[in-house]
Amino acid sequence: MNRRFLIVLSLFFFAAVGPAAAEQTVTQIKSLSFGSFAVHADPKRDKAAPHTVIVAPDDTVTYNGLVAGPVPAHRGEYLLEGYPPNVALRVTVTNGVLSDGSGEKFSVVDYTNNEPVTDDAGTAMLYIGATLRTSGRNNAYNSGGYDGTVDMVIEVQ
Repeated sequence: MNRRFLIVLSLFFFAAVGPAAAEQTVTQIKSLSFGSFAVHADPKRDKAAPHTVIVAPDDTVTYNGLVAGPVPAHRGEYLLEGYPPNVALRVTVTNGVLSDGSGEKFSVVDYTNNEPVTDDAGTAMLYIGATLRTSGRNNAYNSGGYDGTVDMVIEVQ
């Protein structure tokens, strides 16, 4: 069986916060990563259907139509500081695209998070997961690293 391993690098998040943004900080502990995986080059497999890697906020990973490689996928982890104490935070993330600069791209959609609530000091840990999806166009993907950026908005509820 012929496989191509793709190492998908991290998504970088740009955070926007509500009022008093100068006092609020978002520190990346670990960026969301889909690790490495193989897209089968076997002509009997249906490459014309989208395949996915799903990373959940609890750090579970599910591969649908792809084979896990040696670099593990993992959730994104972010330390939020300077927010009001004991409040729920709503986090939204724009859908993104991962690219190697040429060739086919991956879509990154369906972001999920742990719905953080700040502690007495106004601090919370944010865990983010998402779904990486192939195009489903039966085109080849280049081996190597793919990366991209998305916007993240954090609001006090």
